[in-house]
Amino acid sequence: MDEGRQVLGAAGLPIGESLQPEDFHLGLIDGRERPGGSTKQSYLSGRSLETAFLNGELVTMAREFGIATPVNDRLVSLAAAVSEAAGAER
Repeated sequence: MDEGRQVLGAAGLPIGESLQPEDFHLGLIDGRERPGGSTKQSYLSGRSLETAFLNGELVTMAREFGIATPVNDRLVSLAAAVSEAAGAER
């Protein structure tokens, strides 16, 4: 989250200091089976992972501002490798 906050702040798009990682909760809905998140659904259906788009955009913005984003760089790299290994469409 720190990388995102730094990049978005440099772009003039602050997300607010009140938003913290512990504010995000994943829970089950009574009577509903959780099929997995959108990344898992994309993987299982042979589509490219949204990580390349979402985190990739942050990485692109970071480069424009000269900001290092090692965590997001790695996430994009790993998502690309998983997509490629699974034969996902591009």
